[in-house]
Amino acid sequence: MKKILVTGGNGRFAQVLKNKKSNFKFIFRNKKQLNILSKISIINNIKRFKPNYILHLAGLSRPMKIHDTNICKSIDLNIIGTANIIKACMEKKLKVIHFSTSYVYPGKKGNYKETDPLLPWNNYGWSKLGAECAVQMYKNSLILRTCMTEKPFVHKSAFSNVKTNFIYHDDFIKIFLKILNKKGIFNIGGKSQSVYEFAKVENKHVKRKISKGELPLKNGYESEKNFKIFVMKIYKTNIKDLLVIKQKNNIDKRGSLRETFNKKLLDKKFVFEYCTTSKKNVLRGFHFQVKFQQAKYVSVLKGKILDVVVDLRRKSRTFGKSFKIILSKDNSTSLYIPRGFAHAYYSYSSENIIYYKLDNFYKPKYESGIIYNDSRLKIRWPNRAKIVSLKDKKLKSFKDFVLRYNFL
Repeated sequence: MKKILVTGGNGRFAQVLKNKKSNFKFIFRNKKQLNILSKISIINNIKRFKPNYILHLAGLSRPMKIHDTNICKSIDLNIIGTANIIKACMEKKLKVIHFSTSYVYPGKKGNYKETDPLLPWNNYGWSKLGAECAVQMYKNSLILRTCMTEKPFVHKSAFSNVKTNFIYHDDFIKIFLKILNKKGIFNIGGKSQSVYEFAKVENKHVKRKISKGELPLKNGYESEKNFKIFVMKIYKTNIKDLLVIKQKNNIDKRGSLRETFNKKLLDKKFVFEYCTTSKKNVLRGFHFQVKFQQAKYVSVLKGKILDVVVDLRRKSRTFGKSFKIILSKDNSTSLYIPRGFAHAYYSYSSENIIYYKLDNFYKPKYESGIIYNDSRLKIRWPNRAKIVSLKDKKLKSFKDFVLRYNFL
């Protein structure tokens, strides 16, 4: 009998699966027995039980608001934890079955095909899509996109403008056990309907709830007044005053509308704005001004970049430490960089448009920088050929910066 090691063994679906008879031996492990954030814990479980498959259920789902209030936890459990599972499976050459969600789709119509464009409508969906990226890098894998629930529907409220294909646990298991040996991505669900419509069948007292974001009205967007909900959220990083700003793209058949800055949420006095364009593989930086320093608000209007900063501030606990983040049109994310940082970026797309807001003017006389590949900074850039200007190639080392300026 083939053995299946199950992560997240205390979860709702795992509890139902425990009571089902099958031709497989399921080994259920809870988060204390198998810590997905520890590769050692994963490997030890594999060595002990010698499974033929890993069924990866562990992660963070409910309550949904936690993916907004604690984004780091969402990333750790849904993305990094999944990446650790994949690393272990690659090492031990095991098949992995990963449970994803139909929330990776926009939620406008339901009945999505596996080849349809992906556009998660909430942070939970984004975290699960991030996990999928890791899984798809491993060929011996199966991704199941679904939206399972208990019977009856136990929640007090449900989204009325999000369409998906709900399926009950019992019905899902019948399909799941037949496709274990498949590879690739499969959508598994029932009838397409809004979450509220589905819930109403089981619980007539369930309350209607509108999701945050850009989901469609009954007849589509007819005017700008229908773009009612701008969700611009600010997240702290592990470096003081360095902020990540997450926005929402409001999309309809005409195009999109995105709030890129809101002074009520980020009260900064910017005096200077400009756009740059960069081709694929272009790397610019690190740049800063030793006097008339500039705080920067960086957004990407087209394309995708790896944005990297280095803390050069006096008496900062993170002096010399770097922070990097993907900014793109698709992820609608901006970065606020306070004064006292060096800034650089690498361009992924064929055409990238980067938009800056700054709180001080450009002063060429005081322009300086640090070489992008300085060994002391230990920054891992994409392993690709890079297009770097002659001026940037001549920038000094971090050690030379410290000897000359000490700090900014």
